[in-house]
Amino acid sequence: MSSPDCWNYENCSAPLCPLDRESETCGWFPDEDVCILKDAPAWVKVQRKLSKYGIPWTAGYFTIEMLKHPCPMGRGAKGLDPDRDPKTRPEDVERWKSERRIVLSKKRGPRASKGSFQKAV
Repeated sequence: MSSPDCWNYENCSAPLCPLDRESETCGWFPDEDVCILKDAPAWVKVQRKLSKYGIPWTAGYFTIEMLKHPCPMGRGAKGLDPDRDPKTRPEDVERWKSERRIVLSKKRGPRASKGSFQKAV
């Protein structure tokens, strides 16, 4: 970040920051720190979830674009190989995204609470 826009700027060691535009080009390993802002974007919540699972750094790194992708991210999540040439990264990210199935959220209608139905007279 060019200026401390975050209250935790001085103490933060998270490599991906939602307030820093330069983070868009960075990678994050699941064993690294995660932003602690309460009103963080959805991709930070995905980071927190992967971090809780204890996925090792050997599973690869993730970019913000990958963390934003609407695919299931669970205990077996695999990122990109850090040993690959950084010049191939855009193609690698696109291939990674194309190999994952997209999960769309299902909108549910309002649920009736218990006792909300009227008896027929």
